[in-house]
Amino acid sequence: MFDSVKAAGCGFAPLPPFFEDVKNMQNNSVVVKCKCGLHARPAASVMKVAKRYQSAIRISKDGKSGNAKSIIDLLSINVNCQDRVDVSCDGADEADAMTAVLAILESEME
Repeated sequence: MFDSVKAAGCGFAPLPPFFEDVKNMQNNSVVVKCKCGLHARPAASVMKVAKRYQSAIRISKDGKSGNAKSIIDLLSINVNCQDRVDVSCDGADEADAMTAVLAILESEME
């Protein structure tokens, strides 16, 4: 069946670069200490820091995941104070990106 799909020009697209080297991706889990969770101001701070890095940065909670470089994505995850979130960074500067993002999430910013 797959041969007929390829012959028809309907082959599968290659995986995006984000998924190519998952084993080297940085992953961490953290409890959010921002007093009001990721509302507009802390979400904007996370976004601004995330945009400094080339790495793909995602924040996930309860099955919802968002791009840390998008304030809309961050607000849609609905993260409250004391919620545990998963952070994943993948790219050339992933370790530095992870350190920076975790620092904001673990701060007690209002």
